[in-house]
Amino acid sequence: LRKKPVSDERREEFLEIIEKECLRLNRLLSNFLEFARPAPPQYQVTEVAPLLESVVSLARSGLGRQPIQLRTVIANDVPAITCDPGQIKQVLLNLTINSVQAMPDGGVIALSTRLDGAQVVIEVIDQGPGIDTEHLDKIFDPFFTTKANGTGLGLSVAHQIVSQHGGILSVKNNSGSGTTFSLFLPTKYGRVL
Repeated sequence: LRKKPVSDERREEFLEIIEKECLRLNRLLSNFLEFARPAPPQYQVTEVAPLLESVVSLARSGLGRQPIQLRTVIANDVPAITCDPGQIKQVLLNLTINSVQAMPDGGVIALSTRLDGAQVVIEVIDQGPGIDTEHLDKIFDPFFTTKANGTGLGLSVAHQIVSQHGGILSVKNNSGSGTTFSLFLPTKYGRVL
């Protein structure tokens, strides 16, 4: 822009590119800092159903005209969990957005809960193409991505957050199509503030 005069149209095009790249780099840096220096969880007793409804509401607002249905399936026997609700919401929203991006032609994404012994299991189940089997072992690795514009930190940060909560984040391909991400969270972990 400084080297030679350009038309207003060309100048606007360059400024849009600069703005988009600045936003992308800011996102990358934020993700990297979250991964490198995660905030300690602020534990509190949290009901699971309202947490899932909040995630669905946030995700639904970003769908636009995409033909995707978001559903929640909440088991009656699921107790409250001790967690940082903001961090768990971040994990679930990340997984839901990933599912949306994997389903450009539409489908159903279900957020479900169930009790498994002393753990609450929260699953994000989509109808996308699934994950290539050679990538399944790598998707939680920092900087691994199959997306053209991905940073490879979203799932790493999610994995780290769930680990800080004493839980496990796992993934599997569904038998027909799609993927299921499962968060196994203890009902009590850390301390309530």
